[in-house]
Amino acid sequence: WMQLGIAVVPVLAAVLAVYSGLGLNGFFLSQAAVWAAIGCLAFYAARRGPEPLEIRPNWHSAELAQTLGYARWAFLLQVCFTLQSYGDRFLAAPMGSAALNVYGIGTSLTLQVVAALGLVSTLVVPAISKVHAEHGLERAGRAHGLALRATFWVGAAFFVPLAAGGPSLLGYWVDPAFETSAQAWYMWVCVGSFWAALAGSVHGTLL
Repeated sequence: WMQLGIAVVPVLAAVLAVYSGLGLNGFFLSQAAVWAAIGCLAFYAARRGPEPLEIRPNWHSAELAQTLGYARWAFLLQVCFTLQSYGDRFLAAPMGSAALNVYGIGTSLTLQVVAALGLVSTLVVPAISKVHAEHGLERAGRAHGLALRATFWVGAAFFVPLAAGGPSLLGYWVDPAFETSAQAWYMWVCVGSFWAALAGSVHGTLL
């Protein structure tokens, strides 16, 4: 439920800010307020959970070394994913603000779908763990494969229409000039985002 809230509530807050006439400042302030509330609720949930979070850590050198050994690679993976997702915008910046706006808004739309598909692996991990504990590794492997296939078909259901109609959507949603600008490249952005979503699902489910 927390993951679903993180995915949905900030978007709803942004829509509410826009349609309330609060302008750009209101848009950003609503996002900041929502993320602050999510952080407070996450901290509360961690403190009230079955294994309450202890803010003052007890340092166990062996456990810390083992944890950091894993965290180092997980952190490196996240840095690479961030560069892959947003680094191209910095490379596109010299082309001018108009071109960057078209590209930034178009790719942001596909990245929102990638983030939504990431919820699939997040939500099925507890189910796969339960299957593993109750029925063994073979059944867990089949559940893992089912999760990956579900991610593929759900992703295709989103990305195929987006690849076909994305430029028209951008033209209707933002500016008619966006449709013409995005025609040549938007399909390839959708293809790349689709494979990024599948790679993220594999990583999340295996994790």
